[in-house]
Amino acid sequence: MEASTRPSVDLLILGVLWLAGNVLAAITAVVISGIAGWDLQAISGEGADVGRASIQIASGGTVVDEVVPIWGTALFQVPLWGALVAAPIVVARGWTAMLERYRVTHRWRDAPAGAGAGLLTQLLLLPMLYWVLFSLFGDADVGRPARELAARVDGTFGTVVFVVFVAVVAPIAEELAFRGVLLRSLERLMAPGWALVVSAGLFAAVHFQFLQFPGLFVFGLVAGALAQRRNGLVAPIAAHMAFNATAAFSVLTS
Repeated sequence: MEASTRPSVDLLILGVLWLAGNVLAAITAVVISGIAGWDLQAISGEGADVGRASIQIASGGTVVDEVVPIWGTALFQVPLWGALVAAPIVVARGWTAMLERYRVTHRWRDAPAGAGAGLLTQLLLLPMLYWVLFSLFGDADVGRPARELAARVDGTFGTVVFVVFVAVVAPIAEELAFRGVLLRSLERLMAPGWALVVSAGLFAAVHFQFLQFPGLFVFGLVAGALAQRRNGLVAPIAAHMAFNATAAFSVLTS
């Protein structure tokens, strides 16, 4: 059976690999932190909650006292990123087939438009969104996880790792999985509009950050709309990179 005719199986593959990636990321965090004496409670980012819960369950409490360096957090995420990248490769049955199926390297002229959309989302749409939400429900510290992550950046090496981690690796892996496998598979199961909304909701939910959910959902809509309109992943990848790079610059210079 051709992969393109089995969207439900493709979604199952993505879900299983995402779960496996999170489990491996948690195990990696527990093992390495236990050896190095790092405090997993200081971690923020994808997989952080899983890793924090794992170390507490295993030890009965926090038994380490050194903050995890930024490169350590990046190392913990490697299994998850690998799983997210593996999903479209498995679904498409090969690296070359994946590049063609999800149009990863097509229409490079879409990159500037995508980057512009990412910047506008970060600098205009999200401030407007949270102004409305805060006006209705009161203020909240939405930027705390990002600041906690940036607070562990120390020196040139840490800064480079932080920027690569946030603005390059994560956007590519997440777009391949969420605007590649997830959105494309959902489009074969429901109307494109519903597929866009559902994929954006799942994208926001798997970050496990309640206060950031509305902003991540809005970005998911923007990235998904770019993928649908441009019929490929160049624009959403560029948007994600610009979106995250802007956030990284903000927390590093604040």
